[in-house]
Amino acid sequence: MTATSTGKIFILTNSVQIGGMEEHVRLLATHLDRTRFHVTVGFPKWGPTDSFVASLEEAADEVVIITPDRRPGPQWQLAEAVRLLRLLRRERYDVVHFHSTDWLGHNLAMIAARLAGVPKIFVTEHLPPDTRQSPLRAIASRLRFTSATLVCISTFNRTERAKHLPEPASTVVVENGIDTARFDEEIPEPAIAAARLETGIEPDDIVVGTAIRFEQQKGVEDLVEGFALVAAEHPDTKLLLVGDGKLRPDLEKQVVDLGISDRVVFAGFRADPRPFISMIDVFVIPVPFGSGSIGLLEAMAMRKPCVISFGGEGEAPVPGESGFWAEPHQPASIAEHVGRLVADPAERHRIGDNARARVEQDFSAERVARSFEELYED
Repeated sequence: MTATSTGKIFILTNSVQIGGMEEHVRLLATHLDRTRFHVTVGFPKWGPTDSFVASLEEAADEVVIITPDRRPGPQWQLAEAVRLLRLLRRERYDVVHFHSTDWLGHNLAMIAARLAGVPKIFVTEHLPPDTRQSPLRAIASRLRFTSATLVCISTFNRTERAKHLPEPASTVVVENGIDTARFDEEIPEPAIAAARLETGIEPDDIVVGTAIRFEQQKGVEDLVEGFALVAAEHPDTKLLLVGDGKLRPDLEKQVVDLGISDRVVFAGFRADPRPFISMIDVFVIPVPFGSGSIGLLEAMAMRKPCVISFGGEGEAPVPGESGFWAEPHQPASIAEHVGRLVADPAERHRIGDNARARVEQDFSAERVARSFEELYED
């Protein structure tokens, strides 16, 4: 493929939710140079993500619904892998780029890509393992990448993965990015007013909040416990939780047990959370293990001072400059940093402005697309 030719790119995910990985794929499909690439996105048939397909159809040149994934069952997975093999052979893609929620997905799909003779295969693992893997899994990981390039979404993810699995010979880091221009648009006042009416949050309330899935390993329970400490010191604060998931009943019980029911608002899942995030004064991502959060970058683009629990080299918030790092699984540490920001409006303003500048400079979707264009053509 040369810089003047039109390369055929096939991007495939194993999504089962609508979150950061899915937004990453949509933005990549949107911003790849169409004078150089024809972009097809493969997306699974999965109920919770069906509503997302329309946005992909606007972003990509073509969308294919295909599910070579183990979750629907082995027979379905094999049949879809064969279908993928035929598709790749027929269309003769120059690049296949897999996006996996963790380090295990797409095994059969990768075999199909090799059998189809795809010249270049990339795999972005959006979450590395957090424990050392068995020798058998280490061998399987080596085999996965004998003719593929591993893409890590941050330096931290690369470092953490290397602690638990052998690093492939071909490994690169391409940090996540967002469409910052989307956050230059003013949120319509009626939308904000409706969000306030629905949540009962007043303009004078100081709001701590997050937008996240309520699932295991997201650390939302740590945020709730940390907020209870903040609320004891700052009675004018509220906690706004935007999102939903399996853990919601547990979180609702935790709120009752901590005696802060009148201070916590569950806003549910929102396809466009911006009116709700606009009400947040201190944004928290309490994930104890992760990196490159799209939700974090979006909040920073909205000039929200952020506290994260997965700080490390290369992360968007620079401690004391464009955000703060709390200790993972430590509600008291979350409370310490959140409390500092709650108590100091000038500090919130300073950190929020620096957060926006940091995202504009180093975490734009355009930069991500240019990085992948170079890799695809290298």
